[in-house]
Amino acid sequence: MAVSPLRVIRILPILPILAACAAAAPAQQQVEVVDELFPGALERPHETWIVSRVVDDLTGAPIAGAEVLLVREREAPIAGEFWFTRKVTTDGDGWLRAPVHDIQGRWHIQVLRHPDYGVSTRGSDASAIWRVGRAFDLPVRITDWRGRPAPGARVGFCGGCGHTPDLVHAVADARGIAVLRGVDPWNHIRDLYVQHPGLSLGYDSVDWYPGDGPRELRCGFSEPLTGKVVDARGRPVAGVFVGGGDVHRGPWAKTAVDGTFTVLGAVGRGMVCQARLANGREVYFPDYPRHPVTLRLPVRADGDPAEGEPLEGSAESATDEPRTPVAVRTIAVRCVAAPAGLRLATEFPGHQREHDLAARDRITVPASGPFVVHMSAEVGGIACRRDLVFAGVDEQALPLELRWTPAARVRGHAVDDRGRPVAVCVRWRQRWCGQPGDDPGVGVPSPDGRFDLAALEEGRQLLAITASEREDLLPRLMWMSVPAPGEDDFDLGDVVLSSEPQLRVLDADGRPREGLAAGMVRAGWQRVGSPRWFPLRADGAWLGPDLSAGDVVVVRAGDAAVPFRVQLEGSGPWQVRVPDGQLLLDVVDEAGGRLPATVVIGDVDLDVRDRTPIEGLPHGPLRCFVSSPGRKSAIVHIAIDGAPRSVRVVLPRR
Repeated sequence: MAVSPLRVIRILPILPILAACAAAAPAQQQVEVVDELFPGALERPHETWIVSRVVDDLTGAPIAGAEVLLVREREAPIAGEFWFTRKVTTDGDGWLRAPVHDIQGRWHIQVLRHPDYGVSTRGSDASAIWRVGRAFDLPVRITDWRGRPAPGARVGFCGGCGHTPDLVHAVADARGIAVLRGVDPWNHIRDLYVQHPGLSLGYDSVDWYPGDGPRELRCGFSEPLTGKVVDARGRPVAGVFVGGGDVHRGPWAKTAVDGTFTVLGAVGRGMVCQARLANGREVYFPDYPRHPVTLRLPVRADGDPAEGEPLEGSAESATDEPRTPVAVRTIAVRCVAAPAGLRLATEFPGHQREHDLAARDRITVPASGPFVVHMSAEVGGIACRRDLVFAGVDEQALPLELRWTPAARVRGHAVDDRGRPVAVCVRWRQRWCGQPGDDPGVGVPSPDGRFDLAALEEGRQLLAITASEREDLLPRLMWMSVPAPGEDDFDLGDVVLSSEPQLRVLDADGRPREGLAAGMVRAGWQRVGSPRWFPLRADGAWLGPDLSAGDVVVVRAGDAAVPFRVQLEGSGPWQVRVPDGQLLLDVVDEAGGRLPATVVIGDVDLDVRDRTPIEGLPHGPLRCFVSSPGRKSAIVHIAIDGAPRSVRVVLPRR
């Protein structure tokens, strides 16, 4: 790791919001009592208002002009449709205030949209801070059950359960690649659903990091389910929701003016089994093996809004011929270069792989036509899979050879700052955070610094390189995009281990300090509010992965201290000093009795119940928002320096 002149990073005010308001804040102490709602001001916030501050997860800055929609779940969601119960917009200081007393039971999740941030969701909670990630364009390669591209397939990005609408849609191009634009790739729910003739729903989440290529979303086979819904007198019924699955997403379709429907993505026996009428009544139908099918509604369903048990309808097909089962056969196989504990399963239309976990020496295949063999095993504690596609069975080539494709290999040469080889131990970190000793990964020793090891799985992995004989050299942790099995190996070349850390975290006086914890935040690399924490050495040296300009370092200095964050600039190395400002807020009622209070400072909310000072504040103008249930709120302006500060805040009743 090359060493450049030391950069001393100024602590961003607890969060950059403080700098934004510095011009407006007077130098002296000021307490402004206001009627505005801030977190903690309401007796029953879940029943009356949602009051939160919406902030950038990377910098902590407030997000103004964000559109927040309160969305209700639907029993029969249709791909491509979006709906909401209420819409509000955050103010210039990032405050979200949404009244909900009049829509109880009519919304379930919150959806946030902003041009600069990823469309994201959270549940019905009214937590004081809502952190939001940056926007990214997420490429997905949609393939069929044989791994072939599926041009024209439509994919939706869903941020809630299947009963909620998709947030973003995209259509696959000729290569099968669809780009979901402006999403948070690590939203707490990021389910993908596919709609296309011949494909199942997909229903999967894809781990993806900025800079990676498209991630594959492989869909099983699904036959479109078609038919018509008619009333008891045989007249077409429009606007009926028809479902053909057993997951929240259905899948569902909606009948057209002539009563026709097409359900895409159903898996299993493939029968339409349920309809939901405009009046909310449910009608169930017997499984019917042939399509198209006519679904006849019962007499009671026509205009009957009464509560009660679901109704039973009837179904009839254009043909009464039973569906012919797929003809199968069992063949012998020979596994080559396979790891221990190998499991085999096959997949082809009419035969789902989850229903056939075959023995290692024999598999079930169609009597004729293509099929896929799924080979799965645990390698180094990681679940790995290989998919082999066959056009059919060659009688002359039995037993069928199943060859396990070896994982890609990663090579490199560990050297010190002067280019001299270093004896090292190299391993894949299976846990991305915490102390190095917490990770059970097995290392590969290299006396001359040259290493060559197999990747455990494709995608982002963390490679750890530790000097074996030189205590002066810091370990090196590197995030890598590992090639897929069968692709070219990856050569890192010289990997430099240095005695100088990329980052050093010290106290306000420039000395190492025990009890500090440091984490990193990189846009698009983790869930919001979840920095990746790594240890510090006794001298304050960072023992985490390689850092780069734009990363944010978050430091915790104890339970009484406010976490703060620093955005790195330049090429490093960097030094961060922990701020030491202190503020005691004495929150009382008109008679001087102490009140429990919620205090928001930047992107941090605190529960203040006694006279414990708030520590870790940077020097300079500071603004706090103070609330207590049933009381008016207060905005406190104060200048923080090296001396402890104290403010008495009187909150009168509303």
